[in-house]
Amino acid sequence: MGYKWEGRVLAQVFVSVIFGVISIYIIFKNWIFFEVKGDYIIQLLKFGIPLIFFSIFYLLMFHINRFIVAKFLSLEDLGILNVSIQLGGFIDLIASSFNIAFLPWIYKNLSNIDKLLRDNLSIALDLKRRIVKIIYLYVFSLFFISLIVYFVFIFIMKYFLGPSFHKAIEFLLIIIFAFYFKALYYIFSYFIVYTEKTVILTIITVITAIFSIFLSYYLVMFFGIWGAVYSFFFTFFIYFIITFLFTIKIYKLPWFTIKT
Repeated sequence: MGYKWEGRVLAQVFVSVIFGVISIYIIFKNWIFFEVKGDYIIQLLKFGIPLIFFSIFYLLMFHINRFIVAKFLSLEDLGILNVSIQLGGFIDLIASSFNIAFLPWIYKNLSNIDKLLRDNLSIALDLKRRIVKIIYLYVFSLFFISLIVYFVFIFIMKYFLGPSFHKAIEFLLIIIFAFYFKALYYIFSYFIVYTEKTVILTIITVITAIFSIFLSYYLVMFFGIWGAVYSFFFTFFIYFIITFLFTIKIYKLPWFTIKT
């Protein structure tokens, strides 16, 4: 209808607003009966305000390489990069589906551990080992799924992508594993969120986003579109590593001693 890329943005905003209004209406009509308590408000603000800055810098981190490509390279390069990221985002879809089921389970079991640590230490330790084993199973399973997705895509995409976008296939493996580390970040970040240390997540995200700006700029200047691809990968790899290191320090689980 003549809106070009603006049409996609407007559609996403419109759908988000509509469903947001509907959701708020349903919540207040059917489920929410509450009284305002100062302590809860303060706790909510401490938990939620850092996440506002987290969201802003996370979006910056995710999109900055494309802004730099658009500024210093060409729209053709930007289109190729976008196609590759759209394809690699299939890993994000798989991970998100897993997270929908995993998140309630992990928080329920972390809550159980907190109770068991006071009453039955051995069962709590067994539950901790079980959580670690499931996470490791997920890490290795998603790794092999990522490889399978890559080989499937390089087989079928040459028939579905126009010749001008075939170069996107060259970047696909690196982009897929960028999303792989992005998915691992989410799994380990849940432990930090559970401990309500959202300030730490925000600090990690701000630092990584700022690093990503400089990394993307210099790699694009030296390596062109390949620099944007590598900066996308290294950004999420570093993001995961930093988050993992904080997670194992903040929430103690037998990450390296899971045998009974």
